[in-house]
Amino acid sequence: MLRNHGVLIAAVLMCFARSVPAKPTVGFQAVDCAGTYPHHLQGICTDGESTLFWSFTTQLVKTDRYGTVIKKVPVGNHHGDLCYHDGRVYVAVNFGRFNDPQGNADSWVYVYDADDLSLIEKHETQQVVYGAGGIAYHKGKFLVVGGLPAGIEENYVYEFDAEFRFQKKHVLNSGQTHLGIQTSTFANGQWYFGCYGRPAILLVADESLKQVTRYDFDGSLGMAPIANDRLLVARGFCTKEAGCTGRTVSAVPDDKRGLVIEESPAVSFTEQTDTEQTDTEQPNRLLVHIGDTPVAEYVFQHKQVLRPYFRHLRTLSGVRVTRNDPPIAGVDLDDHPTYHPGLWMAFGDLDGADFWRNKARVVHSRFIEQPRGDAGRGSFAAENVYRADGKDICTEECRIAIEVVPQGYLLKWTSTFRPSGDEFAFGDQEEMGLGVRVATPLAVKKGGQILNSDDRKNEKEAWGRQADWCTYGGTIDGHPCGVALMPHPDNFRRSWFHARDYGLLLANPFGRNAFTQGEPSRVVVKRGEPLTLRFGVLVYDAPAGDPIDIAAAYRAYVGE
Repeated sequence: MLRNHGVLIAAVLMCFARSVPAKPTVGFQAVDCAGTYPHHLQGICTDGESTLFWSFTTQLVKTDRYGTVIKKVPVGNHHGDLCYHDGRVYVAVNFGRFNDPQGNADSWVYVYDADDLSLIEKHETQQVVYGAGGIAYHKGKFLVVGGLPAGIEENYVYEFDAEFRFQKKHVLNSGQTHLGIQTSTFANGQWYFGCYGRPAILLVADESLKQVTRYDFDGSLGMAPIANDRLLVARGFCTKEAGCTGRTVSAVPDDKRGLVIEESPAVSFTEQTDTEQTDTEQPNRLLVHIGDTPVAEYVFQHKQVLRPYFRHLRTLSGVRVTRNDPPIAGVDLDDHPTYHPGLWMAFGDLDGADFWRNKARVVHSRFIEQPRGDAGRGSFAAENVYRADGKDICTEECRIAIEVVPQGYLLKWTSTFRPSGDEFAFGDQEEMGLGVRVATPLAVKKGGQILNSDDRKNEKEAWGRQADWCTYGGTIDGHPCGVALMPHPDNFRRSWFHARDYGLLLANPFGRNAFTQGEPSRVVVKRGEPLTLRFGVLVYDAPAGDPIDIAAAYRAYVGE
């Protein structure tokens, strides 16, 4: 049997540079722009604080730093690369022909309000005779770049002052680049110019534009400086059926390569055997790593906990956010030691059997998809059998996917239930659904906080309330961190939250009577009509003063 299923694969699209491991950073990171668009991505920029701007040729899009769309407006074809300055977004625009030796371009710069993307003004830049494609701002001047006919062994950069009065045409001794320069930005004391081609070309020039170095690297869909000397580099993909998408990756300067893509840390799995937890010598758990950090253990066979579960969940920085399993006397709040082992799915009434309190067993039957890892993501799928008094009640196909996201990592849990006979039923209790027991320092009793999507706090306000999401967090050794449960809106019913100040949080779509005193719920699952439950579990941490945006993580999860 394979003991390590980790696969480390660099996922770099249209890029000829090597990759380096990414470090967790605050602020702008690799994200997907939500939605699809009729035409391909032309450029990106940021406001330097919290917002991204994307140009999709005929649509201008504003998102938060997690890729959630705030505003989008239709624009004329062809809007190209863009830059941000002083509350405005500047876009290089051409309504004529690109790369025409006769110079039949119609070049402009369109200026949009960064708040609502309304058009403020237009500036002719007809000096860009082969078609304006990109723009950048630095120290009171704008540089506009654009197309180029075949056979020309240099590139041209057009300088304008802050009022778009033409100042100078700069000649870059770059050699021939396919279709000229498409994107530009100033970062780390240098100019970066992205060019189409196979391979794509990156030109890096000093501030005076006199010294130019040429690299094989694709920056042709947009580049924007971010913190820690990094740049966001845009990537895009189009199909006739689905349209076009955009995303960003993070890159760092490199003397030999120009820029090097920072690869998301790899998710990997290792099988292990804990002889204190199992009577066999076969593996009974998966160790989950993201990069070098152990972030969880998936225990699929245990002597006391009679169901599969995750334990010892940790953030990407290594802070453990679930309670010790088993609880440590004198350290932990040690109630319900086997009912609340970490992160689990269980039901107090499933066809009359009590799987929550370990009075019936969930048997791990097999892995129907072996654990596999990749850069920034990993997954596995298991088949479980719910068995009580020697009788099989139902089977569960449990699919787990783990994905590195800007806020930390997201564990996506999808369980599909099918009856072993003709039918079975979920009953109505508080203890039904997906639960987590947080680390003792995060409990409200120890200074932590429960908060739901309706801004209700702690057990007094959040218990028994339906919500889009609910988070349980606090500070451990100076690290703000926590766990958020996010039931998917495709579930058969919105979840109530069984939220307790001693450290329990449970998303429960079954407990109508338990939480509201309303009509008891009985959810029947018949042969040929499976029931699927989906949940997102966000494990997050952040430096003090930079709160995590749980709502953005939820929107990204449900928008997948």
